[in-house]
Amino acid sequence: MFDKALQQFDKVVGVFLAKHLEHICILLIDLLSDLHHAFLAKGGWQHIYPPADCSISLYVQRAFEMIGNTAPFNGGLPAMSVPCGLSEGLPIGMMLFGANYAEMKIYQAAYAFEQSGDWREM
Repeated sequence: MFDKALQQFDKVVGVFLAKHLEHICILLIDLLSDLHHAFLAKGGWQHIYPPADCSISLYVQRAFEMIGNTAPFNGGLPAMSVPCGLSEGLPIGMMLFGANYAEMKIYQAAYAFEQSGDWREM
């Protein structure tokens, strides 16, 4: 019963994405642009990475601050990082993830985003 419901859900989501993927990509690009500007306004990479001469305790503290960003994807869900822009010459990645065994949907979404424009220009 659950498998049948999951298949129906996948079908509905697939139809929705097929109809609205271009619009979703445009919204994502706008959102990423806003995030990029907010990131730069906050100081860019300087507020994320510790200075090269920092103490080991600060280095470890900053490493553990990132766990909240990655922990949801450490449970076996398929995930992919897609380059979506540059900040201070460094690439920014957009994380895509899907349900178990939904790798093809992630590939399709990544491909659609890739076709929307050159990520180096976003």
